[in-house]
Amino acid sequence: MSYLISNIICNAKAKALGLFLGTLLLLLFPQKGRGERPFETEPVGIRREEFIRLDLGADYTHINAREDLLAFPSLGINYSTGPVVELQAYYDFLYRFTRRGTTIYGSGDLTLWTKVRFVSEQRNLPSLGLRFGVKLPNANDNNGLGTDQTDFYASVLSSKKWGRFENRLNLGLAILDDPFRLRRQHDLFTIAAASIYSVSSNWQILADFFSQQGADPKFRLTKISTGVRFLKGDWAWDAALKKGLRSEDKGYQSELSLDWGIVLGVSRYFQLGRNN
Repeated sequence: MSYLISNIICNAKAKALGLFLGTLLLLLFPQKGRGERPFETEPVGIRREEFIRLDLGADYTHINAREDLLAFPSLGINYSTGPVVELQAYYDFLYRFTRRGTTIYGSGDLTLWTKVRFVSEQRNLPSLGLRFGVKLPNANDNNGLGTDQTDFYASVLSSKKWGRFENRLNLGLAILDDPFRLRRQHDLFTIAAASIYSVSSNWQILADFFSQQGADPKFRLTKISTGVRFLKGDWAWDAALKKGLRSEDKGYQSELSLDWGIVLGVSRYFQLGRNN
């Protein structure tokens, strides 16, 4: 028994040390460039240099008068070898608060993405790309933190800059397994649009819209977000408010419901090399 307890303590210390060193690495190694953490609408642009981008955030959602959901830490990593292909992974640790005073917490879902840019932005034409991904069933449906289902997504991306404005548009499909019924899926149309206004070289104002629509109203979702972003070197800090346009119970155990929420985040680029 003492040997087991000793192993548990050593493993806990090792995990704490790893988390500390990872955070230290994120904070202490400045480089030139600029970071960005997108909202729902994905940009087409990919940096020409080989880079890694790390995201750290917190996402609070007020579901209804009985429940609240917090994602913290909300983690992301983007890796690109050049201007054409980018690989992305996102993961959340979730806390679900209820009016009865109980708090449920555990792993959220891991999502994996690939983004490809086909056309660079021209003087009179937008840039075009494709993004596709999969949501893995890491979260547990028994505690209301996930659906225990694997979902697939694909979107056509477009973006164009006009002066101080950058406008983005994503049109796509979502194929969701049905957690209510075995051997059934839901095919949804998704649309995301964002407009970013650069007030100065450091400050931006953002507005973001996202909607997924299908035959079953339980899987429909529409929300808007608005916020600000501060850019400094390879760092980006952002804060936003989000609002669900229809907040009635939706999804499995209301996981798609949204009344309102707050999103906070910081992103950081690490340049690894340059293409010749």
